[in-house]
Amino acid sequence: MKRALLILLLSCLPLASQAAAERTLQTGMPATNVTHVSIDAGVGQLKLTPSTDDKLHVQVELQQKSENFLWFFHWMSHSTAREIAAVTLQQKTENDDVTYSLDYPRHLDEDDVKQIWTVEVPARLSVKVRMKVGEMTVLGVSGGVDAKLEVGQLTLKTQGSPVKASVNVGQIRATSAAVQPGNIRISSNIGDARLEMPN
Repeated sequence: MKRALLILLLSCLPLASQAAAERTLQTGMPATNVTHVSIDAGVGQLKLTPSTDDKLHVQVELQQKSENFLWFFHWMSHSTAREIAAVTLQQKTENDDVTYSLDYPRHLDEDDVKQIWTVEVPARLSVKVRMKVGEMTVLGVSGGVDAKLEVGQLTLKTQGSPVKASVNVGQIRATSAAVQPGNIRISSNIGDARLEMPN
């Protein structure tokens, strides 16, 4: 009976050896007249660091998500290479504000695709980052940070203020060199939020 059940479970799952679909998107621009950058991310990872030039650099690696059952059976999500190939990286400029986001085909579930964001911006800019689920890291920004993560872990190390960081479910680890603690607000509705300040 147990053997029959195992065979049935295996027959219901796509082949684990199916090749995962991957794609990398890139864009960027000079930041001469830019003062604020916004990023809208989905599920995956995001790391934002200072750029070594006065330019914006954005790279997003798209990966087909791996699903699992009973921590043993693994298979790929329903997204396909063709659907992932239709995703575009949007760069929208309005006055001194630049916004980056992904545009998905109507029939593709955004949550079926893992996003790995690598972002570099001049440290002087203020940044606003929104992300659904995953790991968000923001380092070395001095122009101000507004970061919100729905579920996951947020790591923040800034050189200035204001700083506003929140996680709905998860953890925040924040370190700030700002000299005005009143301009810093961090919160986690369900989880832990820690702030370290210079002595």
